[in-house]
Amino acid sequence: MATDAGGAAPIGVASLVSNEMEDEGLLAVIRSTPDMVVRCHTIMTHVPPGLSSFQLCDWDLVEVIVMILPTSIVEDAVSTFIQAMPHIPLVAAINSPWSGPDIVRIIQEGAAALTTSMRANVIVNMMRLAYYHAGAVDLDMSQSAIRTVMALGPHTTSLNALDREIWSLVAKGYSNAQISAMLGISLSRTKHRIKHIFRYLDVHHRTQAIKLYDENRNPLPPPNHLPN
Repeated sequence: MATDAGGAAPIGVASLVSNEMEDEGLLAVIRSTPDMVVRCHTIMTHVPPGLSSFQLCDWDLVEVIVMILPTSIVEDAVSTFIQAMPHIPLVAAINSPWSGPDIVRIIQEGAAALTTSMRANVIVNMMRLAYYHAGAVDLDMSQSAIRTVMALGPHTTSLNALDREIWSLVAKGYSNAQISAMLGISLSRTKHRIKHIFRYLDVHHRTQAIKLYDENRNPLPPPNHLPN
């Protein structure tokens, strides 16, 4: 592995962005940063099943993953990569409007650092913090997440619209594989969300989750509900 002037090996980075402009901009920044090196980069407009699109990346050399993605896919992307490579810290830079519940869920998925800033120095510093396991979240994002938790309580931010849909399909008797195919998400993602739903409901079996659903004891507010 190459080393910088100080003799320390540079941090290996995998860059995942949503368009060519971001790809060119982030690559230029990383390549101009002495303590970082690009190991792989790609434009990602959707979350591929099983990370099949990233087989050419040498993940053994990647030490930090950085994403610049819209809110429409960033949560699934964070969850998918953390499940596949939990040992690699992940930085998410969100390039579209977001809400407090979005941020809470991404933090729960396991992102090491979050920012809405598109400033190169901010993203690079977030990557360093993630690499050294310090972690960081933008102050504005942190305050929004705190307001969300205080207003809704931690449980109501624990399940999203996808979780609701999966729970309803579980209640209708569909298998994990069927749910995966019906919703167009990976089987591993489906299993992960079902485990999350069970933890939220404080149940251990499908029959218990189905019973709660059938008894109309859904503890969730309507999607995007916020108290007055």
